[in-house]
Amino acid sequence: MFNAIKIKNTLVEIIKYIMYFVFTVLVVLFLLIITSLIPKSAIQENLKESVPFFEKRSGMEEILKRREYTFVHYYADTIILNIINNIDSSKPLESVMVDKYYQKSYADVNYDFIKSIKEEKEPNQQYIRYWHGSIVILRPLLTIFNIEEIYLLNKILLWMLAILLFFILLRKSKKIAIIYIISMILIAFPIVPYCLEYSWTFYIMLIVSIIAIQIEKKGNQLLYKLFFITGILTCFFDFLTTELITFLVPMLLVLLVRKEEGRIKTIKEEIIFLIKSCVIWGIAYVAMWLTKWLLASIILNINALDYVKDNLLFRINGKKGYISTKELYIGSLYENFHNLYPINIIKRKSDILKIVLISIFVLIISIDWKNIRKKWFSLILLFISVMPYMRYLILVSHSYYHSFFTFREQIITIIALFYIIIDCLNYKLLLKEINFKKDNKKGEYK
Repeated sequence: MFNAIKIKNTLVEIIKYIMYFVFTVLVVLFLLIITSLIPKSAIQENLKESVPFFEKRSGMEEILKRREYTFVHYYADTIILNIINNIDSSKPLESVMVDKYYQKSYADVNYDFIKSIKEEKEPNQQYIRYWHGSIVILRPLLTIFNIEEIYLLNKILLWMLAILLFFILLRKSKKIAIIYIISMILIAFPIVPYCLEYSWTFYIMLIVSIIAIQIEKKGNQLLYKLFFITGILTCFFDFLTTELITFLVPMLLVLLVRKEEGRIKTIKEEIIFLIKSCVIWGIAYVAMWLTKWLLASIILNINALDYVKDNLLFRINGKKGYISTKELYIGSLYENFHNLYPINIIKRKSDILKIVLISIFVLIISIDWKNIRKKWFSLILLFISVMPYMRYLILVSHSYYHSFFTFREQIITIIALFYIIIDCLNYKLLLKEINFKKDNKKGEYK
């Protein structure tokens, strides 16, 4: 009898999530269609005004010379503008499924966008595999602003959200707020607002973190629903940049707030919460990808899966001839790690290795290991901290060639590890070492 009730409740819950998914897909699809109905004439003037901005820039711009972590990827931004320019308002559904744009083989994409606007070139490429959800925001904005004004607006809004989250965390815990600030510095957050491609996952991360912290006292069920919707929206907006941060950063912050406020009941509950949330977000994220490919196949009467399969395989294990598989995997981890600040200042790999080994040694002798065995919570954080590196190894080719933005996934690692370090340091040992050094300076030895 008990099992029958449990199965019934589970089925009801599954049906509810299916309904949430269908409803959300219908809403975002409706928004894509509605914004695609905006006539081209309404955005043409601002697209033309955007041309000079890209004429002065290439697809990849460095804010600081020879600093890969400062790369601004205008490549993706000009492609989305190219798609927006080539949407056929008379066939909105087909247009948002095929996502056509103009591209000349081996040409700079900024140049392609410029030619598409100036010479009214016909689209000759498609970008079926992504939803390109940013169309629902950018196309209406382009009726009012040009791209420079949109970038300025993006910087203001993103910084406002980042500062708002800081003050919310500060009210909860100074420790968490400081860790959050440190993590944003190490992943070079100030570069993010310069590029629309980078920004969408950070918008989701910041907004979901703010909401999650406000509602988490109401129970996990509400958070599960939030993470489910987050998975859908991440796939809808993201260009495969830093997808994990939209879920794992809010999740981490909720766990840390609960820990600081002494509301972690049992470790078993938190493990179940973490696993269930991961599954819910993951199902929503993957289902949204599949939905786009399935809808594109039906609406366009093509087999979109064949095209997607080739692109997916390349991102998992595609490599250029001059690099071996071993170099690809090692390079994927190294390049992403090296882009963290201030590690990115160091040029020689041997110096980086020395710093890493010394840091690990100092941590090993400084951490109170007897204490950490009691703190199973730290082991949960440790598990979360390695997830970005699992991503780098699964999507190894993509992570290697796009490490200049995928490295920001490590904000998850930084938040988790810094909390572990602060929570488990052997402060008595550290104070003893400090006092020993002071005594040595005075010529006194103990």
